[in-house]
Amino acid sequence: MDLENSTNVLILIFSAVAAGTIIVLPLLIVGLNVFRSVVVIRKGTVAVVERKGKFLRVLQPGFHVLVPFLERLHTLRWRWTETYTNTSGEDVSQCHEAPTDRIDLREQIMDFGVQRISSRDNVELMIQPVILYKLVDPVRVCYEMYDLVHALDKLMQTSLRAVVGDMSLDDTLASRDDVNSSVMRALSKTARNWGVEIVKLEIVSIQPMATIQEAMHKQLAAERTRRAEIVAAQGYREQERLKAEGAMHGRVTVSKGEQATAVLLARGTADARRKIVAAEAESVRLVGAALTDFGVEPTQYMIGMKYIEVSGATPPHAESKCSNQVIKTDI
Repeated sequence: MDLENSTNVLILIFSAVAAGTIIVLPLLIVGLNVFRSVVVIRKGTVAVVERKGKFLRVLQPGFHVLVPFLERLHTLRWRWTETYTNTSGEDVSQCHEAPTDRIDLREQIMDFGVQRISSRDNVELMIQPVILYKLVDPVRVCYEMYDLVHALDKLMQTSLRAVVGDMSLDDTLASRDDVNSSVMRALSKTARNWGVEIVKLEIVSIQPMATIQEAMHKQLAAERTRRAEIVAAQGYREQERLKAEGAMHGRVTVSKGEQATAVLLARGTADARRKIVAAEAESVRLVGAALTDFGVEPTQYMIGMKYIEVSGATPPHAESKCSNQVIKTDI
């Protein structure tokens, strides 16, 4: 009898618990859905509402209440890549993925990691692009592309290969702005259809393979050595030219000085001779004037004076003339 009563009590307890569960569980489900129907959208984000699996509206920042069981927020999977440097000094990219029902309309950065691209001259380059983008059309973001980040990644790879593949290594390294603008045009045209606006694109680094870098360093060192030798040769040539010009100008100056000295000496000699001749002429004139009274020619006097200077004797005809003149004078 006691066992039968205990069994009945247990049955009643389990029945009560089952009945309570049947009543409470739907209430919990209803309460949870009502609680989830209250949505607060922060500034800078939006959310897409679906009713019965169809697009209904876009929730702007503020307080909103959804219809339970009929309306829900569209959920999309968003992936992002983080690039960091490990202990070995290598750049490592790590991809993260998480579901979200909020669409951030602020400008964001997407790092695509290092892309291996071959140039026109078959040189493998390691290029790391980064884009600055923002989501401008939430509806297109949710419904036009299933995996938007993966699509942008592949579109970046194909655009880079198309642009860099038509350029040589030197052109790629020297024309980074051209690469940026070309890839950005290709991305923007397609990404606009997915509700994404590409604000800016930058190439973080362009690095050839290690063997190419070593060859470029050797080429650069050889080019610098060649330029240094050219500069040294030009300096030596300029030095020799200046030396030759200096020697030439020195010789010209010395010759001009000697010429001026000779001219001055000639002018001095000529002036001296003119003065001597003028003095001799004046002396002849005076002697001639003095000898006129004695009947002696000035030329005979000059010849006699030269004869006396040369031989130290008196000319015979001068002695006779002088004696005759003296005798005449005495008489």
